[in-house]
Amino acid sequence: MRTASFVKLLAHVLLGAGIFMAVFFLRMGTLPFWMMVLGSAACWLVLRLLAIMGQLLFEIRHDFARILTNMERSGQYANALSQEVRDLLDEKAKGQ
Repeated sequence: MRTASFVKLLAHVLLGAGIFMAVFFLRMGTLPFWMMVLGSAACWLVLRLLAIMGQLLFEIRHDFARILTNMERSGQYANALSQEVRDLLDEKAKGQ
């Protein structure tokens, strides 16, 4: 989760740095200027997509672990309940 936040921050820093360098070091309206701006925007987009995918994978893994834990707990509850029913039936059979 922290990694996704770091990658999002890095994407914004790269976008800002690319536009800053294009404005202050290149003549506006030339091809290198627009290539620098477009390259910065492309890097921003790629890094944002990677951060989003990483965050989704983290959440999917977390939800999967929670689901498995709930399934295990419900299985233990079902086993305990069936054992209790078995014990009650055994007591009933012994009592007769």
